[in-house]
Amino acid sequence: MPTSTAVQPAVPSAVPVGEPITFDDYIARDDDRKADLIDGHLIDDMPTYEHEKLFYFLLFVLGGFVSKRNLGEVLGSRTPVRIDGRNGVEPDILFVRKDRIGVIERLYLSGAPDVAVEIVSPTSTRRDYVRKRAAYEQMGVAEYWLIDPQENTTLFLRLTPGGTYRDVTPAPGEQFESYAVAGFALDPALLFADELPNEFDLLTEMLNELS
Repeated sequence: MPTSTAVQPAVPSAVPVGEPITFDDYIARDDDRKADLIDGHLIDDMPTYEHEKLFYFLLFVLGGFVSKRNLGEVLGSRTPVRIDGRNGVEPDILFVRKDRIGVIERLYLSGAPDVAVEIVSPTSTRRDYVRKRAAYEQMGVAEYWLIDPQENTTLFLRLTPGGTYRDVTPAPGEQFESYAVAGFALDPALLFADELPNEFDLLTEMLNELS
């Protein structure tokens, strides 16, 4: 008697398939998948509910802070950063200082953002911790923030004058104070509370502390 085989749902592939494409092909594609271009191959993600909650929260708070203080631009999720002709990445959130706005092209960033934020999902763990860390360091991204809702951990990296990343993750109970986003400070523990703070109230409190 033949046995039946359950059909497994499709998941984003972590294994490159098909012919390599260029960065120009990558930004010209007509699908709406969030994906990185690694060695000419598209590697896409499947964000979780926790990922999306944190994305909206951080985009609102960081974006509102930067806008109110006229520090530059915060962009989310679908803004590719060009590394070279065969590699590009889409940080979950990125920040570019006002004096460097020229790196923002119509479809992508032609230079390094000042901050790259990655919210780790099950399909992006190795890329975020290893591949993107190396890429952002080499490009000269001043700060790299890794938010990991799977492990309830954060990792904050800051570029040293020598061009390498230094771990500046605060101790428990302390705030992370950004150098790249002047005046921005956040207790990472808030990101993993049973209920996220109201983003509007938190942003108002942060701005009031600086006034």
